[in-house]
Order: sequence, then structure tokens, then C-alpha cells
Amino acid sequence: MVHDTSAANSINYPEVKNKFMEALLSGSYRPAISLASGLVTREQLKGFYLHVVQPSMYEVGQLWESGEISVTREHAASAIVTRVIAVLQANFSRQQPSKGRAIVTATANEHHELGAWIVADMLELDGWEVRYLGANTPFESLTEMTVRLRPHLLAISVTMPHNVESVRSFIAGLRQQPNIEKTTILVGGMAMNFSPDLWRNIGADGYAPDFESAVAFAEKLWERLPEEKRL
Repeated sequence: MVHDTSAANSINYPEVKNKFMEALLSGSYRPAISLASGLVTREQLKGFYLHVVQPSMYEVGQLWESGEISVTREHAASAIVTRVIAVLQANFSRQQPSKGRAIVTATANEHHELGAWIVADMLELDGWEVRYLGANTPFESLTEMTVRLRPHLLAISVTMPHNVESVRSFIAGLRQQPNIEKTTILVGGMAMNFSPDLWRNIGADGYAPDFESAVAFAEKLWERLPEEKRL
């Protein structure tokens, strides 16, 4: 458990990350939740996501891809992280939204949603009104919701490379819809990391390699929006 909560930098993140990985690989959710339960500030939450959860999930994925762990253990680790995020969401109060509207989702045919979930959680804590749609959101439904809600930000997570082309087609089709001229499209996820300009090639407005970058992008977006586009 994180005992010293007086400042974000009081946490030994490498040590916590090692213990978190041990819990994930053993399939034990209680130690993982115990490590997260001592977080009391938003800065500590950001640090936990950035230095513990995110690298742990990358490492689990690499272990699975190399055949060092089974798909069952990979799924168990993802399920534990899901429970941890749910606990953290309950522990941190949400204020009345003071910024814009955002839709956050994993793309169609994409079942890796933890990164998108963290982005949605941190945007909400940052004052955004967030609609989180989870994994494998059909493009038809995403288009309908985007046109209806007219969000200032649409954040799409793409983990698997074979989904990139379908996201390109979706973005091109969405641009043809009415009333979405103020919607900025941000993409992220492992599939976007293969090329620094891939986000441009698929028609997005920006790219975030992690949740911290996504929140910073959203902050700059809100700051530069003229008053009439904030409505």
C-alpha cells in the first residue's frame, strides 16, 4: 500500500510498479487494489496511471506476445486492472463539468479498452463532460452519437494495427456529416506508435501516445477554442 500520501513524489513508483506486476502475473486482485487504495491526490492518481498501470500493461502485453505467459494470464491481468480502475474512479470525487464535451472510445473490432478508460477518467477529473463508450464501438453508433452530441473532442483508441484502415474510413465518413465542424479528433493506442505521422495520414487532428498527452492536448484545445464554439 502507498502509505506516505503527503506529496505525489513521495511514492516510489518503480517499487510500486514491481509489486503491481507481481499481483497481475499471480492473478491476485487484492494486492493490486491495496496498492491503489492509498492514493489520495489527483497528482498521485496521474502518477499511478503513468508510472505503474500503463507500463505494467505494456509489459504484460509483451510477455504474452513473446509466449512467456498464456492468454489466460493476460486476460486475468487485464481484469485486475479493470477492477483497480473502477476502485479508483469511486475514490475520487467528480466535480461539475467546467470544460467541453468529449467522447472517448476504443474503435470497432478493438477489445483493448484500458487505455481509453484511463483517458476518459482523467479527462473527467480535469473538468470535461465525458461519454465513455468502451471497447468495440460500432462505427455507425459512434457516428450517430458524435453528430447528436457534437463533442468538442472525440478520442479514439486503436491498439491493433489491422484496425487502422477502418479508422481512416470512419474519420473520412465522419467529416462528411453535418454539425461536427467543431469536433476535434484525437487518436492514440499502440497501433499509432508505429509511425509518428500515422495520425495525419488517417485524417485525425492529433495524436497522444499516453493519457497524460491526451489530457494536455484537450487542455490546449479548450484554451484556444473561441467562446462561440464552446457552446
